[in-house]
Amino acid sequence: MLALATDLPEVELAPGDAVVREGGRSGSIWVLVSGALEVRKGDVVVNTITHPGALVGEISVLLGTDHAATVLATEPSRLRHAHTRLQSMALEPAEQRLARTLVMLAERVGLPREGETEIAVTRQELADMAGTTVESAIRATGAWKRAGIVATVRSHIRVVDHLALRAIAAGRGART
Repeated sequence: MLALATDLPEVELAPGDAVVREGGRSGSIWVLVSGALEVRKGDVVVNTITHPGALVGEISVLLGTDHAATVLATEPSRLRHAHTRLQSMALEPAEQRLARTLVMLAERVGLPREGETEIAVTRQELADMAGTTVESAIRATGAWKRAGIVATVRSHIRVVDHLALRAIAAGRGART
């Protein structure tokens, strides 16, 4: 999860700072980057979180309920905040999210080749990262392929027209 959250805003917490509070509703999911967190129900410590990539607040967001516990930093900690990603998944078309994910992958892990960028990613993996279905990823990449924006070969997607893909990611491109 940590690898998928690299583009999210990061927040630093001091010991005693709360990530979420029992009974509150933040609408946010947090991803632990480093540090240690303590989960409390009332005054009782029920868990500790130290694994980078661990999620905080996801149950409340997914169920649309109040937080069932308070989560506090027990040492200096860094977390990434996924509120904007959730809004994007709820409000933006799948094609736009897929394009944004592909642009991010091209920038971070793509292999530049003669003005194009090759990315080792399947359409299923792309769909999972963008929070959509593989059918939507197949439909979008097929349309982009016909438009000369990408090329697909086995488990790779090659970005051919970076400007067109960025336009789709920004919500200015054609809809499939």
